[in-house]
Amino acid sequence: MLGGGGFRTPLVYGALLRDRHERRVSEVWLHDVDERRLATVRRVLAELADGHEDAPVVHATTDLDTALEGSEFVFSAVRVGGLEGRVADERVALDLGLLGQETTGPGASPTGCAPSRSPSTSRAGSRPSRRTPGSSTSRTRRG
Repeated sequence: MLGGGGFRTPLVYGALLRDRHERRVSEVWLHDVDERRLATVRRVLAELADGHEDAPVVHATTDLDTALEGSEFVFSAVRVGGLEGRVADERVALDLGLLGQETTGPGASPTGCAPSRSPSTSRAGSRPSRRTPGSSTSRTRRG
């Protein structure tokens, strides 16, 4: 999970804990550039997993290649530019007199083309296919 130090990670992990499918996720790799956020999220996930015998094993790293190695699915919740990027995304709509909602409004894009997106996002998005042939990527925004 790229951006695994973000607030959406516990929500995604909670869904994985409830999944009972025979091919459910058994292992999760969190990637974030901020070690403190990763440590905080790992503690939260450990609390969520308490009492679940078959909780997906959680690993965390700041190394993107380590996080992607052998993955079958990549979930991206990266916020390019942090909260400043969010403000920039919302202001685009506000400057046009529209609601500045950055998750589903004009400041967002299902293809990840919001104004705060940068070439680094495109490079990171292409890495899963190079590191893990046959993997798929799901992208969402972290707010």
